Amino acid sequence: MTYLKKQDYPRARDEFLKDAAVEPDLALDYDELGDVNWLMQDDRDAETSYREALRRDPRLVNSHLGLAKIYQRQQKFAPALVEINAAVKLDPARTDIHYVRGQLLLHMGRKEEAKRKWKWR
Repeated sequence: MTYLKKQDYPRARDEFLKDAAVEPDLALDYDELGDVNWLMQDDRDAETSYREALRRDPRLVNSHLGLAKIYQRQQKFAPALVEINAAVKLDPARTDIHYVRGQLLLHMGRKEEAKRKWKWR
């Protein structure tokens, strides 16, 4: 976590990989690894890490959000919406999730739905 906070992403990735090797069933290591890979714009490895995290614990909101952000960056809006909807279902109070969902709806041409649902102007 120290390397992540210092934005030393390659070293943070190495540490999370070491942790995952020691405790391969711990979903949070893969979740954090997904975050680091996403920050490094390594979408392929980030997606793999988030999927591994969700395989171990399907209730990880951050992994669903991370997948949605990856797909949004790749302009794959339909799969991004699937992931963000899963995140909303798990934690409906998180405003960052609703913000990303609103962005996705706008990109998909569903402006009225975004406005109605979250009172965007």
